[in-house]
Amino acid sequence: MKAFYVIPFIVLCGFLYSCNDMDTKSRGPIIMGDSNTIITEADSQYLHDFVADITPLEPQPVADTAHADTAQKDSTQALAAQAPAAPAVAAADGKGLKVAFSEVALFFPGIEARPAANSRNLQHATGATYQLLNGELNGNTVKITSGNITDVSMRYMTGVHAKNQLGILKLDLGTLTSWHSLKGSNGVYEISGLDDRHLVTDKAGPSQIRSSVIRATRQARLSRKMQREWQNSLRNVRSVRQHPLSVYLRSVMWKIEGKDANGKPFMKQVRIDL
Repeated sequence: MKAFYVIPFIVLCGFLYSCNDMDTKSRGPIIMGDSNTIITEADSQYLHDFVADITPLEPQPVADTAHADTAQKDSTQALAAQAPAAPAVAAADGKGLKVAFSEVALFFPGIEARPAANSRNLQHATGATYQLLNGELNGNTVKITSGNITDVSMRYMTGVHAKNQLGILKLDLGTLTSWHSLKGSNGVYEISGLDDRHLVTDKAGPSQIRSSVIRATRQARLSRKMQREWQNSLRNVRSVRQHPLSVYLRSVMWKIEGKDANGKPFMKQVRIDL
């Protein structure tokens, strides 16, 4: 029983003796960077980090939609300005007649003409009429400067008149030709066959010519004397190309067929009166 109390007593005394043997001198606070106060450990098992490293989250920039939209718009406009415009089918260089519909635009080089008195806004029109003032159609070209074109065709109207010392008398022996497609490439179509030698007209005989002269003098409200003089001056004419008769070009028409931006077919006509 005594041994039971003696053993704890011996242990307590030993503990108090060891504490008394320790250095009681205060070392003061640990100073960061002081090598004398740095505690080192060589055993790798105590150097193991059990706490996962904290990875700081970098702040994400807040999207400025207003500036972003402006920047995108400016970028789009800059690209649009830098991008070359789609080349026209044919260039409309120099002076000439420009006819611009909403679906297609045409250009007649070197042609000066005035619109007809009843001309409408071409953006909503299916055709346009002009009076030729200056320039030559035969041997010229018609240029398609914009639009998706499938065919360009032409026809013309001729007239017959008599010209002598009595004046000029227009006869009703002209002809309206049928449409024929024009040859061309890259939007440039050739205009030909409008010279006097190739103009098509009615093949009228002597009796038809005399009847036409009578109708023309009456429609002109000429005196009876003047009617007889005209009839006598033309009684021996056998052909519309025999002097003093001649064939002349009254008007030329072009028909342009194609498809608009939505793929819908369209047809436009242009007429130039001479």
